[in-house]
Amino acid sequence: TRNFAVFLIRNITDPLVSLTASASDELPGLIALAVIFFLTRYVLKITRLVFINIEVGTIRMPGFERTWTWPTYRIVKGAMIIFALVMAYPYVPGSDTAAFKGISIFLGVILSLGSSSVVANLLAGLFVIYRRGVNVGDLIEIEGVLGTVESMMVLETVLRSPKNEMISIPNSQIMASKVINYSRRGATSGYLVHTKVGIGYEEPQAKVEALLLEAVARTEGLKAQPKPFVLRSALADFAVEYEVNAVAASTVGLPQLRSRLHANILDVFHENRVQIMTPAYECDPAEPKIPPLEPAMGSGSSAT
Repeated sequence: TRNFAVFLIRNITDPLVSLTASASDELPGLIALAVIFFLTRYVLKITRLVFINIEVGTIRMPGFERTWTWPTYRIVKGAMIIFALVMAYPYVPGSDTAAFKGISIFLGVILSLGSSSVVANLLAGLFVIYRRGVNVGDLIEIEGVLGTVESMMVLETVLRSPKNEMISIPNSQIMASKVINYSRRGATSGYLVHTKVGIGYEEPQAKVEALLLEAVARTEGLKAQPKPFVLRSALADFAVEYEVNAVAASTVGLPQLRSRLHANILDVFHENRVQIMTPAYECDPAEPKIPPLEPAMGSGSSAT
């Protein structure tokens, strides 16, 4: 059995000797990888410490907003990791083999084909964060979605709706959509709450305007100064569209504020026997379509 034993020993020991020799040859590269790893790790810790001090105000940079702190840190961190990977690539064992290069090309093709939306959101996120159009804490509306900005990340923006729903919106959608920012103040102070009603041509304008202003006066959360005002926004086929405008004391609870205003408009017009035109108007009814007066229950208004 000597020949068989020699055959087994040779086939076992030769690969072990070859692996040991290869490992000894790759030892300098492994040491270089370890140095790059620990150096990158401690540089990232120092960078994080710098951004923490920027956030708390210890380090001040003119023109740099605190809301940019962590998005900028993530960008710097990603760039440093990519740079470290590029530096470490030549020292990876087997990086010069055809198999390793083939796997690298395959993974690169997969990432390039499947990450188009990710790249689009990433670039859009940079524009959203650094153009200062939206900040954390702002009350905004995007494509009919109303909410307060809770966080702004590179790929998405998270809103908290008035119904306490957590809404995640891709940054590419924010870039491509109309964004209404209720918290960003303009030349005048406060946000104008406005709504429209259609009233028949037979009702005097002064009476309708007075009723709308009365509804505003009853609504808690609307300011008396600057004075509310009424616009004749359109002369429609069957009714005049009146638009009442008033400054809100706060944008907090905006949907509830609009609901209270609508409830008070209904109460005031019903109390004064003025009919609000229905959308499908054909002719004047024999009796005005006005409900009987009832005490308002939980609408935030008072009926006389």
